[in-house]
Formats: sequence, structure tokens, C-alpha cells
Amino acid sequence: MDQRVQSLMFMMMMMMIILGIILCQIVYIITVIPDKNNLHLPWVTLAMYQKGVNYSGIKILNGLPNAIKDICSKPEKFNGALKRFLHTH
Repeated sequence: MDQRVQSLMFMMMMMMIILGIILCQIVYIITVIPDKNNLHLPWVTLAMYQKGVNYSGIKILNGLPNAIKDICSKPEKFNGALKRFLHTH
């Protein structure tokens, strides 16, 4: 009987580990893959943090068109494209 209980506990522990791995992969797929051009917003509950520079900056950057976000790595081109976009909208 003890051997059965031990094997059952081992199987349950392995299933919990496998479920944890699967859940981590699902969370990764949901949060990262669909928005490859967008930055991930942190999960916060304080309105004070949501009104801060970091959170607001990420929301503003995510709202830009993909053509502008694609050239973020080149500051000179990004600044010019951003200024043109803001002048026209």
C-alpha cells in the first residue's frame, strides 16, 4: 500500500510540473507572440503608477503605427518620422 501511495504522489507531482510548464508556455504565447511590435505593459493596480512616465510612454509608443515603430532603432529617422506623424495627426 505504501508503494502505491508513493507512486501516486510521484505521478501527481510530475503532472503538476507538466501543467506548470504548459501554463508558462500559454502565458508566453498570449502575452508575447501576438504583439511583436508592442511593448508589454506591466500589470499594475496603482493609478499613480499608471499615470507615470514609464507606463504612459509604453502606451504612447504602442499606439504609434508599425512603420514608425519599425525604425525605433535608428534615432535620427525615428525622430523625423515621429515629428511628421505628429504634425499630420
